[in-house]
Amino acid sequence: MTNDPAAKKKQTAHRNPTFHRQYTLPYLSDYAGRKIWVKCGKCPLRKRYDANTLLAKIGDVCMHELIGRLARAEGCPKVDNISADRCNLHYDIKAMGELIGDQNRQLR
Repeated sequence: MTNDPAAKKKQTAHRNPTFHRQYTLPYLSDYAGRKIWVKCGKCPLRKRYDANTLLAKIGDVCMHELIGRLARAEGCPKVDNISADRCNLHYDIKAMGELIGDQNRQLR
């Protein structure tokens, strides 16, 4: 055991994944065992990611943050634009099925 408060907080968060959640939006861990589909309306990018693989590589992040990370990883030159010419990568709700709709209903 350690007396370091930061290490204790990290251990606690690891045992209870909802402990450290900063947002009420869905997190990647909410989609564990499922596929995450994304597509862009400005370029031909359309991809499917395995949520478990993403969790192992980057950890549990808010889905809102994940979309930007995926765009950067795919090399989108517009991901950091704050003007009108922005990245349009978004979750493909139809391809993901009812899962996101179910999550949204739970948040209401």
